[in-house]
Amino acid sequence: MRSVVPDIPKVLAPVAGTPFLAYVLRWLGRWGISDVVLCLGYKAEMVVAAAPGLAPPGQRLHFSVESSPQGTAGALLLARRWAQGRVVAMNGDSLPVVDLDAMLAAHARHGGLCTLAAAHVPEAARFGAVDVAPDGLVRAFGTGPVTGPGLVNAGVYVLEDTAWAYIRGHSFEREALPGLASLRGLYAYSEGVRFMDMGTPDGYSGMEAFLGGERA
Repeated sequence: MRSVVPDIPKVLAPVAGTPFLAYVLRWLGRWGISDVVLCLGYKAEMVVAAAPGLAPPGQRLHFSVESSPQGTAGALLLARRWAQGRVVAMNGDSLPVVDLDAMLAAHARHGGLCTLAAAHVPEAARFGAVDVAPDGLVRAFGTGPVTGPGLVNAGVYVLEDTAWAYIRGHSFEREALPGLASLRGLYAYSEGVRFMDMGTPDGYSGMEAFLGGERA
């Protein structure tokens, strides 16, 4: 992304004329989430300064700032002090396209430790396929055909308070989630989920086109 947005954190990259973080905060507010913890590292001070002006009215922001790179698992654990009970966690460089109320209801029904949003994509191997049983239980990651369609992790999670004991390592995606799956405590929700990521120049261009159309 530095070739496209060289001097600011990705969450502040302008998309259709608006910092991307504003879309994320609005989406959370739309689902009634009034307390948001931002896990920050690179140029955190820029996000701390800008974020209050991007949040919808009434939304409370908390800033969890790393003193050194902690990885996605470490960043979550660092923010643990603000987490009470069941929480929603998400990537900062992707836009959720999921019915969060329906996902929360599915999570409550199956009673797992964690539920991830899973999206159908034409080439699942590019992102790492998620092997999901008919009842939604996640059996494994990175399995299945080398090419072709499948489910991938869309970067939105519902975590039970009891799940925190199993979050360890550097990468939430490559270490903590497979660990939860091995405990038969990880489920996937895929109904109507779309995967939209702006972590690459191509993804950034796609997000510009999508959000530009939404604003038109």
